[in-house]
Amino acid sequence: MGLDTTHNTFHGAYSAFMRFRKGLVDHSLKQDVMDFIGFGGTVPEETIEDLGLQRLINQSDCDGEISPQDCKLIADYLDRVIPNLAEGELKSRSIQFRDGCLLAYSNNEFIEFG
Repeated sequence: MGLDTTHNTFHGAYSAFMRFRKGLVDHSLKQDVMDFIGFGGTVPEETIEDLGLQRLINQSDCDGEISPQDCKLIADYLDRVIPNLAEGELKSRSIQFRDGCLLAYSNNEFIEFG
């Protein structure tokens, strides 16, 4: 059992998706993802200035979808951070997620979580 998304954006354990988002928040904001309201903290996600990161953080890890417009925002965000990530799981997952977002955006399709 795990998270499978369309457009090959992510396949793996829910905990791996959490580590992915946690790593991006730590890299981009130097803050713990658990500080945000959606993860039990007190900081509103709306305080994240980069809309691509904001949309990724707000996405449920077990259901829902990402619109083509939000796919573009997320892909643009990942394009900006990927060159600064160290080789490893975070970078490879970021590339995979970006590529899936670009595919969904170019086809005007939603990424579905389930």
